[in-house]
Amino acid sequence: MDKDIRFSIVTPIYNHAHHFQRFLSSVHPQIIDGDELILIDDCSTDELPILTKEIEDSCPWVTVVRNRERRGPAWCRNLGVNMAKNVWIKFLDADDMLIEPCFQQVRPLLVDMEPCVCVGKQIYAMPPSGRCRYTYIEPKFESVVQCNPFVPSMTFIHWELFNEVGGFDERIEFEEDWDLWLKIWKKYGLDRFKFIDVFVDQFNNDNGERTERDKNRSHLVDGVDVREYLKRTYGVNPIGV
Repeated sequence: MDKDIRFSIVTPIYNHAHHFQRFLSSVHPQIIDGDELILIDDCSTDELPILTKEIEDSCPWVTVVRNRERRGPAWCRNLGVNMAKNVWIKFLDADDMLIEPCFQQVRPLLVDMEPCVCVGKQIYAMPPSGRCRYTYIEPKFESVVQCNPFVPSMTFIHWELFNEVGGFDERIEFEEDWDLWLKIWKKYGLDRFKFIDVFVDQFNNDNGERTERDKNRSHLVDGVDVREYLKRTYGVNPIGV
């Protein structure tokens, strides 16, 4: 029965030409007939459009969307989910790697699973200058009221649940994933968060690149700091607010 489970991988991508081959090499061996990869290129200015054109021409399971203007990761992920032909969505960022044999291990776990967010474990690859090169992260669902307990690349989410709560809030540039988890928590408590004991992705914070990008993203929602916004909207107590 697990052969009926197929994944739609949704990846917003911007100026990741230097990571693209590593990302694709982690995905390609795990694809089976019926899986798909949806890449949303958010107006890249590096060599990425050339690379995505080559892979789109050679791999029928890859679809590339090229935005005409910058839209941000929330908008891109929402578009990817709307395009998906499968009910189970796998978010994966372009600077991450899908750990093998993640898909093989997860498919049978999702048979007869209710619409939910299934969250696996993540390997965190720290910059070479860090004290520790690798560590791993397990989600702590109960901490959702204080901090973001996991990132999209650790998850498999059912499209029905995603659409029911309205997907990502496209006004939010930073912590948009935390807002999504809180929307689910507000409606269902912790019942729709399921832990799967599988290493799902490797987060590569090469030379602190993602940390630097996060600093440059707006932390405001309608003129209010995003964590203050989450506190007011969901009645939670984010750390640092």
